[in-house]
Amino acid sequence: MKTIVLVFAMAQERNASLDALTRYFPAQKVRENYHIIQSPSLKLHLLHAGVTMLNAYKLAELLATLTVDEVINVGTCAGLRNLAIGDVIHSRTFYHHEIDLSFFPTSLAHLQITNKEAYHRHPVLVSGNTFISDKEEVRKVIEKFDADAFDMESFGYYTICKEKNIPFSAIRGVTDDGQTHAEQSFESNLKLASIAAAKVMLRYLGIV
Repeated sequence: MKTIVLVFAMAQERNASLDALTRYFPAQKVRENYHIIQSPSLKLHLLHAGVTMLNAYKLAELLATLTVDEVINVGTCAGLRNLAIGDVIHSRTFYHHEIDLSFFPTSLAHLQITNKEAYHRHPVLVSGNTFISDKEEVRKVIEKFDADAFDMESFGYYTICKEKNIPFSAIRGVTDDGQTHAEQSFESNLKLASIAAAKVMLRYLGIV
């Protein structure tokens, strides 16, 4: 039986996946931000960690108590190019918007040396500590990182899983384009994008 952690930044994102999963299997509520769901072939740990990379430590705490085959971040993001509202990306390439270590002998936006040729695959998901809502900032992120989408958490989860040698990916539905009035688009499309991401998650896990 595979053990998988599903980690969420927002309650709305968690609720969409929890609703989708409990159509097939019952959920055990361990505490407000932590549920367990078991199928014949999977044991799923659902963790609502909270917004921004500062809350990634909650994933680290959980992983210290489990033997895990995979971690998947399920949620929403800004689509920076060639993505429409409600589209879903499944990313395995992550960068940190505010880290630039290019002065040192290490890769851009990473805390450890990475073979970019092997690592850099689309869709590319960039994380930052602030909500992105500016056309010029979007242009810079695309140009600097060859980015497809932007969120505020995935890089934090990625670094924890990388340290523990646990496979990690992010399934994220698009709420906005990260540009003017992105905050209004985000709010109005949050449920739609969360449900879309949950559907892709179910297919990826082989549940539907």
